Amino acid sequence: MSNRNVCIVLDQNHWINIELATGLDGKTTGILKSNLKDTPPFVKEALGEDELFDAAIDGMEGMILALACAGVDVTAPIYVEAILTTLDSIINIT
Repeated sequence: MSNRNVCIVLDQNHWINIELATGLDGKTTGILKSNLKDTPPFVKEALGEDELFDAAIDGMEGMILALACAGVDVTAPIYVEAILTTLDSIINIT
């Protein structure tokens, strides 16, 4: 069994930490923690629906975790840029 930690610093305000574990069967599982839902209250007020924002973040985090478990390098600059673009879209659309 092997374990590793992946830390993604998106910008000065946002981070994602993923703890990955590969079992004897070769399958990788993980736990994702982040501060992406810690959006300033004025942004959440402007969005109106905290539940929609949180659900969108949950979906994005689930995809990031799944890709990390599949072996994708989620720390690559192009991937971090995609996460930031998605986060910006969530803030502007929800």
